[in-house]
Amino acid sequence: MDIEYSMISPVPLFRKYIELLFANDDLWMNFQHYIRENSDRDENKFYEFRRDPKCISTWLEMLDNMGGGWPLSLFAAAAFVLMAYRDAGHDLDAELAALHAQKHSGKTESTIELHQAGILDLQADAIVNAANPQLREGGGVCGAIFKAADSDLLREACKKIGYCEEGSAVATPAFGLKNCRCIIHAVGPRYAPGDESSRKLLWTYRNALGRARDNCCHSIVFPLIATGSFGFPVEEGWKIAFRACMIFIKEDPSYTIDIRFAIPKASVLDIGKRIMPVETEGLHDYN
Repeated sequence: MDIEYSMISPVPLFRKYIELLFANDDLWMNFQHYIRENSDRDENKFYEFRRDPKCISTWLEMLDNMGGGWPLSLFAAAAFVLMAYRDAGHDLDAELAALHAQKHSGKTESTIELHQAGILDLQADAIVNAANPQLREGGGVCGAIFKAADSDLLREACKKIGYCEEGSAVATPAFGLKNCRCIIHAVGPRYAPGDESSRKLLWTYRNALGRARDNCCHSIVFPLIATGSFGFPVEEGWKIAFRACMIFIKEDPSYTIDIRFAIPKASVLDIGKRIMPVETEGLHDYN
């Protein structure tokens, strides 16, 4: 059966129901069927899509970069399947709401937690890579993530993005990582006395959290960004991290998210635990 793509406005429908499409087995199987039946593109064109098809970040990146070779027909197929499901008597909004309720098990509050752990030790929707502007494989947290993932695919995805300026963040699929479905590459600044580097570090966290929300992530694991080789004093790094988290939660209290910090060193963790009660005072007032 041919899909009449010209009759579908796929993007708004796709954005709204992306989670439902990936969570519902019937919808997902029907979508794959329609893609196979109606695509006349080179099979290799869909390699990344087929390799990790349920990574929402892949799709949102594709949607934001439609000029990069990904066909609009891909999203039209998704919209076609969603509309057919609706026309068969299913309430998409009700099922999406039920999915969210099931995911969060009645949870209505965002949280901030500190753990003595490595970045790959905690389960979450997204983990944050302390990246360099060129998005190349590095040492520390960055090196550990590249080593644990399918390095070739991760390098290729980062190469396609090309560059990420200080204070910004970009997302890629997890490419084989077992503890998440999305990697958010956040580029912190190098420390310098004065307000500028502190301001950039605050925006690094805020942009990483924004990318998490863009990719429907309700849990995220951070390292303590820029406190290693980039030279930020640990105590100042913690204060900025907590401030950024509080700003994000306050700005959009309806979006619940579990924010976790994975800190291997006990001495660094202890500083965070000491500072946290003061810096996160009023957290539950925003929930």
